[in-house]
Amino acid sequence: MMGVPISKIILASNSNNILTDFVKTGDYDIRYRNLIKTSSPAMDILKSSNIERLLYHLYGGKRTKGLMDLFESDKYFKLSKQELNKIQDIFEAGFATDDEVESYIKYSYLDDNYVIDPHTATAFVVKTNLKIDGNVIIASTAEWTKFTPTIAKAFGKEDNLKDLSDFLNSKLSPHISKLENMPVIHTDVIEIDEIQGRVLDFV
Repeated sequence: MMGVPISKIILASNSNNILTDFVKTGDYDIRYRNLIKTSSPAMDILKSSNIERLLYHLYGGKRTKGLMDLFESDKYFKLSKQELNKIQDIFEAGFATDDEVESYIKYSYLDDNYVIDPHTATAFVVKTNLKIDGNVIIASTAEWTKFTPTIAKAFGKEDNLKDLSDFLNSKLSPHISKLENMPVIHTDVIEIDEIQGRVLDFV
């Protein structure tokens, strides 16, 4: 819409592949889905915060309100064939399992000597599986040290940041290194039904 010459926008998801199904079928259906905890937690969603914006830009306010009202009441809506065609003109979509992600993290390091985080690996797996021709830009927004359990598992190592850094020959930022020896400040675990009261206590 801004004029950038992008052929297709590729949506990469993990096993919570609600957006993959939506782009392929036009159905947005969470009635029978449970959220799956994966190694790429920023992608662990069922109700996408961007879906309403997308619908608005493509179909206008009235249609968007109708679809979102239906979704709020029934946890489901379905696009028409014409609406789905409009989505598919812009988007392709795929997803990656945790096993595929871990394999690609290891492959990326062995092939390019570069450590990538699980979210970035998800995008690479989807790109590979979709067999897309031409240039592909992957927007990587996370750094591997935030996900040491997954990185350690990919290489069959213990979840120890310093040891992993040495093994991968990837120098840690001094800010990250300093965190290892800092005291834990926030230790409370708050149940969902207690959140409102705790926030009010805080303010």
